[in-house]
Amino acid sequence: MSVRGTENENVGPHGRLSARQLIVVGLLHAVCLTALAAGVLAPTGRAGGGGSTILVAYRSGTSLFVKSLGGGAAARFASDRGGQQMAYPALSPDGRRVLWIALGGAETPGPTSQKIYLATVDGSRPRVIAASDSYKFASVHFASNGSVVMVEDVGDNRLAVFFSAHPESGFREVKSSVGLVGGNAELSPDSRSVAFDAKRGIAVASTVKTLSKPRVVLLPPSKNVGIKLLEWSRDDRLIYASSCSPITVTTTTCIYSATARGGDRRKLATLAVEKFLPPSFSVGADGRTVAYSGCGPYPRGCGVWVVASPRARPVEIARTDYTTWGVSTATHG
Repeated sequence: MSVRGTENENVGPHGRLSARQLIVVGLLHAVCLTALAAGVLAPTGRAGGGGSTILVAYRSGTSLFVKSLGGGAAARFASDRGGQQMAYPALSPDGRRVLWIALGGAETPGPTSQKIYLATVDGSRPRVIAASDSYKFASVHFASNGSVVMVEDVGDNRLAVFFSAHPESGFREVKSSVGLVGGNAELSPDSRSVAFDAKRGIAVASTVKTLSKPRVVLLPPSKNVGIKLLEWSRDDRLIYASSCSPITVTTTTCIYSATARGGDRRKLATLAVEKFLPPSFSVGADGRTVAYSGCGPYPRGCGVWVVASPRARPVEIARTDYTTWGVSTATHG
């Protein structure tokens, strides 16, 4: 909202603007700029131009927060207690529920034991849906269809993928002869396939039957950086983080989107983060808004940023400590 042009352009359909009208326009302009800077009119707050608002969950300090990009202050929904560190928050697609992992405890300080909590987005009614005396849960999150996906160390240097639409009643293991090389796994919208990090890139296996050779649909552009994280969107596209350069090793990570068979690759965002501290990212339901946490090259520090489009500049929404502990997005409304 601005008044542009020379002195002869301050003329509307009803004639020249009066001095009082110009003052009013100027005040409105100042109010809008102030609101935008405060996040009240955040440009990335709406999903698809409708009435839905994008939410971002993250850890900052000793607590977990959820923040609406449509405006307002961040709300705390969990905090460290009794020697437990609350980490890796994950929002459900509709923004009504949240998962997180509690690391350690009063009896065993540090991340030697884990509990996975499920609660409403305000942190009320928390309940434990999985627990371990050892550090075995590599990741847990909601798939785009609302199912909970969990990657677990099952021993013998093997990672396994589990999923459930009703985690309170237990999980189902995805059987695959190809081992995961990282804690990244994602369920397809129809729950019939799972994508995960394999040695040659992203592999896709069936959840209905065991596949002896899951097909590899994407190769990492850089052997030194490789694919770090991935999602499977509601419109059946794989979204993953990788080095922006296929030739040189840089500190720049890019977020890409491709079909489930590896075609039609598109770049969604460029993240300036430290290559030795891979970022955690999540893409909003609009398919454009990218929220990520990470540590930038010194002295930028660590934080949570939001990118509205491939050409947009990142907007910082929170500062974090050295360990960024994951980030998640959801669409609510």
